[in-house]
Amino acid sequence: MSRVILPFSNPLSYPGRAPGFDPSHVASRGIGPNRGISAIATFSNVMVSLSGSGTSAASIAEPVDSLIGPVVGSAGGINFTGQSTASISAKTLAGIFRVTSLTGSYQNLIQDNFADALLIQPAENLSFYASGDSPIPNPAALVAGRAYFVAASASGTKINCVVVDLATGRIYLNSVSEGTGLNAPSGTIEFDNGSAASFAAGMVGYNYLSLQQLQQWAQDPWSFWYPRTLDLSMMLKSGSIADILYAQALL
Repeated sequence: MSRVILPFSNPLSYPGRAPGFDPSHVASRGIGPNRGISAIATFSNVMVSLSGSGTSAASIAEPVDSLIGPVVGSAGGINFTGQSTASISAKTLAGIFRVTSLTGSYQNLIQDNFADALLIQPAENLSFYASGDSPIPNPAALVAGRAYFVAASASGTKINCVVVDLATGRIYLNSVSEGTGLNAPSGTIEFDNGSAASFAAGMVGYNYLSLQQLQQWAQDPWSFWYPRTLDLSMMLKSGSIADILYAQALL
């Protein structure tokens, strides 16, 4: 009898399972009603909220990405309005996107206040611009055409950042001191204000994640937006025993 070896799922590529909001995920604890957001691109070429917070402005339709699935872009930002403007003591910004353009100028990727943003700076490095400080460089120089998972978390005294190259699996980590605190949200969360990326998913939350927590999240980046559930009946129908074992190991 011939033996068939079934492939394991790649945790770095678009999972293809149902999206959702998992309140038990460490990054979900800073999201509440009209306070923070979890959002994904859909096959209908819009970016929608999974956490029920805010309404989305128009986005630009783009072809489905071969690695990160449905994506959207914008000419001037994908905005989720109706957010709280209350003061905060911590902030986490994260996204999965493909870099489409590096212009040599500052390009905002994710922000809830212009002074607190995850951005690409002129040297093509990823930065967290916190409360008017100089940009805080991450060790990863971003490359146009490549897809990344990025997450940065700030406490007002420290900024932690992780970057995953989704094609190679290489992980970059950085942690720096930051002493001027964080600005209150503006009431609008915005993705891709600099027209620099095609977004598959993004989030903003108001809790602090340690570098160790970010590194753990980087092992399975999609899990925040596409929680892993073990649907044995569907897996048995597909015959993917390897996927069953893989899912059990991650639960």
